Amino acid sequence: MMTPRRMTLLTGLLAALLAAGCGYHMGAPETACSSMVPGHGSAPQQTAMPYTVSVSNTTLRQGRRLMVNLKRGQLLPFKGFFVQARRVRDPNLPAVGRFYTKQHALVRCGSTPASSITHADGKPKDEVTLLWESPDDLDEDVEFRVTMVQNFQTFWVGGRSEPVRVSASGREPPQPAAAAAAAPAPAATTAVPDPEEDEEHDMTDILVGSRRKRPGRTTTEAPCSEDCEQPTTSAALSSRSGISSVFDDCLLSKGCFARTAGCIQERNCDLMVTYRRLRSGQFRMQLFGRYQPGRYLAVGLSDDRAMGDDAVIYCASTNDGRFQILHAYNFGHESSIPIRASSKEGLLVSDVTSQYRDGLLICEFTHSARFTIRGQDFDLGKDGLHLMIASGTTSADVERRPQYHLGTKRVTGAPVPLSSSAGGARVYGAASDSGTLYRAHGALMIVAWLGTASLGMMLARYFKQTWVGRKVAGLDLWFVAHRNLMVLTVLCSLAGLVCILVQLEGWTSTPTSVNPHPLLGIICIALAFVQPFMALFRCAPTASRRPVFNWLHWLVGSAAHLLGIITIFLAVTLPAAQLPFWTYWVLAAFVVMHVVTHLVLSTQQCAADRAARQKNSSEAYSMRDMGANGVKGGPSGAQGDAQGSTLRRLVLAVYTLATLTVVILLVVMVTLAPADAWGQS
Repeated sequence: MMTPRRMTLLTGLLAALLAAGCGYHMGAPETACSSMVPGHGSAPQQTAMPYTVSVSNTTLRQGRRLMVNLKRGQLLPFKGFFVQARRVRDPNLPAVGRFYTKQHALVRCGSTPASSITHADGKPKDEVTLLWESPDDLDEDVEFRVTMVQNFQTFWVGGRSEPVRVSASGREPPQPAAAAAAAPAPAATTAVPDPEEDEEHDMTDILVGSRRKRPGRTTTEAPCSEDCEQPTTSAALSSRSGISSVFDDCLLSKGCFARTAGCIQERNCDLMVTYRRLRSGQFRMQLFGRYQPGRYLAVGLSDDRAMGDDAVIYCASTNDGRFQILHAYNFGHESSIPIRASSKEGLLVSDVTSQYRDGLLICEFTHSARFTIRGQDFDLGKDGLHLMIASGTTSADVERRPQYHLGTKRVTGAPVPLSSSAGGARVYGAASDSGTLYRAHGALMIVAWLGTASLGMMLARYFKQTWVGRKVAGLDLWFVAHRNLMVLTVLCSLAGLVCILVQLEGWTSTPTSVNPHPLLGIICIALAFVQPFMALFRCAPTASRRPVFNWLHWLVGSAAHLLGIITIFLAVTLPAAQLPFWTYWVLAAFVVMHVVTHLVLSTQQCAADRAARQKNSSEAYSMRDMGANGVKGGPSGAQGDAQGSTLRRLVLAVYTLATLTVVILLVVMVTLAPADAWGQS
């Protein structure tokens, strides 16, 4: 049987493993805001920092964004970082601006939320790209101060980027006449992206790409004001690393929406649309994705999130192998009908370019803002449109009729103001839908695996000899409570599973290698679902094989509970969760409290067992003792509570209160996400 000593060792080992898994990954705390020195107990390196810090722009408008790039040099990859923007004139003043992230951890330094950013895990990193937004009222030079951590003992403090001038105009201040005459006109340099380099991007939602900078490989462009239109010919695409350039400038000068969550950061999307409004009022759009002959890439424009009565813009091939931009009208879950669209503003579609390489297709074109399909007017400039993206096959005739999409489509969770993508986009609803069903899924799983499962298993493990004689419908009180709590666990888990399957319209597209949360969740629910059926077929309390059932019942339940907690930990970093990094601390506090409770009750149980053996009593807890319907299976059941009943009840009361507090806090956090909006009006 599982003796108290073995249980104590097991829980201690679990605590150690969890502690080891949580350590070193949480990044810099708020106490490091001023000095930016890690609390590792060792001194910073005195040599020059071997990592590079670069910015995408050296001039910036107030309230606009730029990218901060951290990159390894010749040494080992870095495992941690801490970044702030400080005023050049007085670096001792608090950090300014705010960062946006889904992969890393935001730190509140001073009165500004998210004014600093740090790592959220200890994985080796070759490159990290961060997104920073300047304050609306800042008018001075800033520089990015960086702490880089190679390992726990080796780190550098005081790294700096080149200064960035933030102003209302987004330009350098005018120079004195003499200085201006002496100084040569600066030329803007833009790094040539290298598509073969690995990188880690860190942006907000799923809408982010970045330009990667490689030393010694730069091209020079004439200076351009903020709203300049870039060349969009095939030659221009080729000069910017071709197809890979589609990810550049996402959220800076164009909006991006992809079918797979997180793929823009990795630059490996299988389907994506980008958009930006030109000064002419037209829209420059790109359809990008994996392509095979006879297929199409499409974006739908809808007033709601449901298919039907939607305009469809898609890219398909012609008979001679070229690519064309076509329009269709969607009636619902059936093939769309190709319909000629028209615009009163002139050319409906112009400047079409395409590039097909290595199974990837990019169709780029300029589209009129207002157009008509099947008598219905559409306006890309209005704020109430949802985007839908999908791909599929076309008919073999000249019409190239788009058939029902292959695989999953994706719909924006909120209407997207497409016209706001120019000149430094802000965060809009072109991310995956993180609405009610996501929230319901998270809340139900928290209630199930941190709440009801934890309490139910605690009762079954330690409270069989408490409230002895108290019956409910002829059954022991502990057994009734245990059974009801575990039934609630299964029901909440199944309801949560239904919520997420409906939300995603099937299985998730996130690979298990990226985050095993979905797979572990399914295994956890399957184990929980098996438990009641195992109970239905259990043998009699006095049967010789009864301990086998008890062991299996305990093993399956414990495995499900452990997987449930691990799966919740893994959910924190999912893009749809939108939770702050300190969610880990709340979860870790629960785990510590849970383990400590086990240790206290196991110690008390050891004392009770020892006292029972001294009395030659059968009150010691055994895997054989749990009979059917919660009735003690031995021939001489205890007539009263086992020793330490008062202590057990007190511990249970404290544990229940703490568990409810954690569950309520986490449910509130999940339902009120995203965390970036907390504390803002």
